[in-house]
Amino acid sequence: MYNINLVAGEAPRQLSGLPDPDRVFIGGSGGRLAELVDHAADRLLVGGLMVASAVLEKTAEQAPELMAKKGLEVAVRTVSITRNPGAGLAEKKLNPITIITGKK
Repeated sequence: MYNINLVAGEAPRQLSGLPDPDRVFIGGSGGRLAELVDHAADRLLVGGLMVASAVLEKTAEQAPELMAKKGLEVAVRTVSITRNPGAGLAEKKLNPITIITGKK
């Protein structure tokens, strides 16, 4: 069974009182991606997984490099969605999202 515990506050400051995680998701970094990856990788349990989503090209480029520097096994996937409403309506292409995973 999986549990999610929401904690109000700003990472990484708010993380100090929490147990070391086996999963970490970075959905936005506020310009502090390196600090977040560094802190999370240090605390991540062996066999744990870090996931970052990137809509910005800069994040998609930096996250794999930062994770690799921390010794994580990195994989990158980009998802692109096109919605076709049918009945002669124009299809809508949504911005791609890059998913970066790092396994410790």
